[in-house]
Amino acid sequence: MIEPTRIGFSTTDAILSRLVRWLTRSQVSHAFLVYFDVDFDREMVMEAVGAGFRIVPLDKFATHNRIVEIVTPRHSIDEGLRAAVEWLGESYDAPGLVGMAVLLAFRALRRRTRTMRNLIASPRALFCSEAVARACLACRYPGFDRDPETTTPQDLYAFFRSEAAVAPLAAAPT
Repeated sequence: MIEPTRIGFSTTDAILSRLVRWLTRSQVSHAFLVYFDVDFDREMVMEAVGAGFRIVPLDKFATHNRIVEIVTPRHSIDEGLRAAVEWLGESYDAPGLVGMAVLLAFRALRRRTRTMRNLIASPRALFCSEAVARACLACRYPGFDRDPETTTPQDLYAFFRSEAAVAPLAAAPT
């Protein structure tokens, strides 16, 4: 049986990763999609990094990243993965990341940021958590209503960790 699409969370010791963890008060700095590719017969990571939105083998990804957790969502995000294929090759949203830093500064000052927009985010380029949030919206993931351009890896991690704490879906009566 093929695993459903999952969501991974990782970090590294790189300066940007440390900064993201510090600003978000999190143990994660990166979010990505994990799926099994039948053509390659291996698990793959779909992610947004400095080189753009791309696919790499999970085992290769793991040699350069410290995987904190890979979660299996309660609801399928396979449709979101199919939507994400359209973003392959798009550039990394460095300006959007700067806009996120501004929003995170407001969060640190305990200001409400839920309704704030990331004014310098690109509509085509992506950063990691934005890509995963877009995938969640593309599949109409139940309960997920966050703005992709203002969603951090920590926001996603908290959402899916809280979902995992909920009891498993009840089986249909027979």
